[in-house]
Amino acid sequence: MPFKLRLKKSRQYNVVSKNIFVISVELLDKTVIECTLSAESNGQECLNNVCQRINLQQPEFFGLRFLSKRYGLRWVDMEKPLKRQLEKYASDASSLYLAVMFYIVDVAQIYDEATRDQYFLQLKNDVIEGHLPCNSDEAVVLAAYSLQGTHSQGFFIKIYIVRTEIHC
Repeated sequence: MPFKLRLKKSRQYNVVSKNIFVISVELLDKTVIECTLSAESNGQECLNNVCQRINLQQPEFFGLRFLSKRYGLRWVDMEKPLKRQLEKYASDASSLYLAVMFYIVDVAQIYDEATRDQYFLQLKNDVIEGHLPCNSDEAVVLAAYSLQGTHSQGFFIKIYIVRTEIHC
């Protein structure tokens, strides 16, 4: 072979990779999505990336959270660069959590099925973990609603068990 290439090994690195970082976002069903972002990307760009990948048509109900070094879970500021926020405040600068930012009164405002599913998972987790208090009657109504839908039927059993243990 007359054209043999000789490549030198060097300790240089690609400058482009310095401006890109990978972040893991845990969804409400405990699956994890990895997003590749630029160093200048803000929280809204990351949320848009996640929503696009899981087909959420109504991202206005959701936000991103991270585990803070001091204060537990904290919301990502959607306007500021994400990498700087995580490096400054997060205990793990490569992990975020998708979460519902606020509860609405009329669930008919949620017209997208994927958004409804994620919203339901957040509500279910909050009730089961005790973050969203409800009495036994409300728990039964919520369980009945979940059985009427196309969602996890185990929700009824879990709420009943949790509420029975608390009230006994």
